[in-house]
Amino acid sequence: MKHFFISIIILTMLIIVGCSQKQDGLNGKNNVNNYNSSEEFYGEWLIKRDIPVGTVSIYSRTDIDSMIGKRITYSKDIAKYSNKKCKKPFYKKLTISQQKITYMLRTTYESIGIKEQSPPTMVEVYMDEQYSKSWGVIGDRFFIKDKNTLIIEKNGLFLELKRIK
Repeated sequence: MKHFFISIIILTMLIIVGCSQKQDGLNGKNNVNNYNSSEEFYGEWLIKRDIPVGTVSIYSRTDIDSMIGKRITYSKDIAKYSNKKCKKPFYKKLTISQQKITYMLRTTYESIGIKEQSPPTMVEVYMDEQYSKSWGVIGDRFFIKDKNTLIIEKNGLFLELKRIK
C-alpha cells in the first residue's frame, strides 16, 4: 500500500512537470517569448503592397488600399498596427511545409514571392503565454521572407512589408 501511494505521488509530479513546459511548435524550445533584442523581425515595417494570389479574401479593394502605407512595429515590449497595440506580445515561431501552406492558406510559397529552399519561418503574435489569444489584427501572422521583407497573411489577404528601421 505504501508503494502504491509513493507511485501515485511520483506519477502526479511527473505529470505536473511535463505539462508546465511550453512548446513553440518549431523544435520544442521552451519559453517561446524569450527572444533577444536582435530577433530578425523586430523593428518598424511599412505595408508596401498587396500580393494577389487568387484566393478569396474578406477584404474589399477599399479596405486593402487603406492598409497600404500603414506601419507595423514588432518588439519584445509591443506589437503595434495603427492604433491597435499588444503590450508584452508572445511570438510563436513555426515552420510550415509547402504541403501544409497549400492546405491551410490555399496558396503556395512561390505565389507569395517566397522561394522555398527550406520552409520559411512563420510567426504568430499572441496576447498570452498560453498562445490561446491571438492578437487578432492585421499583422498577427507573418512569414519572414528575408531580413528586410515580411509577408502578412490575414483572412486570405497577403501583404508585403518592408523594413523601415
